[in-house]
Amino acid sequence: MADETPLELEASEETPRFSKVSLVYGALLGAVGGIVGCWVGEPLVQYRSTSAAGRLAIVLACSGLYAAFIGTAVGMADGLKERSRRKTLTGALLGALLGLGGGVGGGWLAELVYETLVRCDLGLIGRSLGWLLVGGAIGVSVGAASRSPRRACFSAIGGMVGGYLGGGSFEVVDVVVANERLGRLIALGLTGGFIGAVITLVEEIVKQAWVIVLNGRLEGVRFILTKTQTLIGRSVRSDIGLSDYEGIARDHARIVREGNLYLLMASEDSPGVQLNGRSVKRGPLTDGDRITVGKARLAFGSKGTQDRPIQGSAPSVRKAPARPDTRTPVVHPFLEAPSGRYALLRPIIRIGRDPSNDIVLLDPAVRPFHAEVRESHGRFILFDVGREGGVTVNGRPTVENMIKDGFRIGIGPVFLVFRSGKELTPIKRPRG
Repeated sequence: MADETPLELEASEETPRFSKVSLVYGALLGAVGGIVGCWVGEPLVQYRSTSAAGRLAIVLACSGLYAAFIGTAVGMADGLKERSRRKTLTGALLGALLGLGGGVGGGWLAELVYETLVRCDLGLIGRSLGWLLVGGAIGVSVGAASRSPRRACFSAIGGMVGGYLGGGSFEVVDVVVANERLGRLIALGLTGGFIGAVITLVEEIVKQAWVIVLNGRLEGVRFILTKTQTLIGRSVRSDIGLSDYEGIARDHARIVREGNLYLLMASEDSPGVQLNGRSVKRGPLTDGDRITVGKARLAFGSKGTQDRPIQGSAPSVRKAPARPDTRTPVVHPFLEAPSGRYALLRPIIRIGRDPSNDIVLLDPAVRPFHAEVRESHGRFILFDVGREGGVTVNGRPTVENMIKDGFRIGIGPVFLVFRSGKELTPIKRPRG
């Protein structure tokens, strides 16, 4: 009987709860900023001064220029991901200004320490300390653009670590690459990449809660909640800007953090907010909750004490735990797919192409957040998340449908079969 029990999918301990896309995004933008800064600053590097003051001025100008371009690129990351022109320009401006200041200060520190330590063959430490200051300034600019002191603090830490690692790459590349210009280009690209990547990594590690947009133009965009109050609406000051969606008020709702608790609150002039399909004025949020704001559908996620998400793509699989001989295992409801069986162990099971879903379907025709199966009082209901089509039950298109044992569910071109499961009766032992 054990072989008939569906496999329960659990996230591997190595499965990270951070966005790899954001990490790559930050690294690439930082690297591009470093490379462009190197290209623009090359004429300054080639200028030779005979005085010590002139050489110092060139060093400070170059380091300020490099840091300004890296800061501009990293500061633009949030706005580009959220497709917000205002956030992109604000982030670029703050990144450029603070990067320039950090670059000049870091360049001066690097030159001062470098000249002292290079005589002891410790030039690597001197340059790394200088870029540590530069990275910290760039990190502060990221937090300042989002108006979040908490984020500015953690971003500064990430920028300092990234700057220290990147600064060390100058000395390493100088040894490996013979061509001075090429070496400088590679080193600045690595430095910018380190700063952008580590800032993102630290933010992802320390985050406690986030919101993902499930439909429309911003589908797949994730907003990390770092402020005490996160505003949702169509105004320019909204932290989660949904101006492209219908039915959104200027200040539609807000998510308030009270200790470890997150609350969804509708604003006074709000036309309405739904939490898991029910209209609310105020309600607590838990991992996996669904928020409907006008025509926008959002998913709330948090670390806290919630269960880790089930991973459906190349899952880590375990057999059902051993049971006493007097009973057979409980068979949970599950979805049957060509790749295996997916036990429905949570009230809401998310299905889509994005890796954060409970069941991940990698077919390109499947939307990042395609469908959900929700359990309510023993019944299972299938929902089309974006209400954009591509969900069928027994061959018929649907946006919401109760499913029963044997029903065939179509998620784009992928088909799953729902099995209700059952609990078998105890096995009677013979007497004597």
